[in-house]
Amino acid sequence: MSTEDEPQTGRDPFLPDDPLQMPVELGRDREACAPGTLVDELPLPMARKRITYKIPRTYAIVGIALAMVGLVTVSRWLWKLYSEQSALTATEVDQMLAPKVPVYSDVQKANDSVLVQIEVHPADSRLFIDGKPIESNPVRVSRGQRVLKLTAWKSGFAQQELEFIPSENLTLKVRMKPENTPTR
Repeated sequence: MSTEDEPQTGRDPFLPDDPLQMPVELGRDREACAPGTLVDELPLPMARKRITYKIPRTYAIVGIALAMVGLVTVSRWLWKLYSEQSALTATEVDQMLAPKVPVYSDVQKANDSVLVQIEVHPADSRLFIDGKPIESNPVRVSRGQRVLKLTAWKSGFAQQELEFIPSENLTLKVRMKPENTPTR
């Protein structure tokens, strides 16, 4: 066998080293080729350099193993640090799960307020009076001659606004229309 250190000779590098093992010519004769054909114009291929694979040394394997152990150790340390910070105590969980206490705005006198009942369709729409969300229905508002604006909002529906004066107890009816239907 030839090695990479030997000088290149004029023989074909793809042929076997033993001349008795010459490949069989398949369907052509070298001397019978006409001049100027494609076979004569192509240069002969050059021999490729032999690839030698290095066997990993034991110190490389030990280095990779230590790197993997270090990676696992750091990731476990970070996981433990993160999980300790995100862990909640039992009282914190109870506070999170406790029902929210509704907040009502203070009314000065019972005689100075009126009840406004709102009937809205669809029923799960969000209701606002002067931009503030209302917590209950009916809602108690201060009596007066000023104009209040009721806004009903729900995704997929056109927003409805209604103005009213809270001079006495009243019922407001709001029917929202879907956004994609044309109005007449």
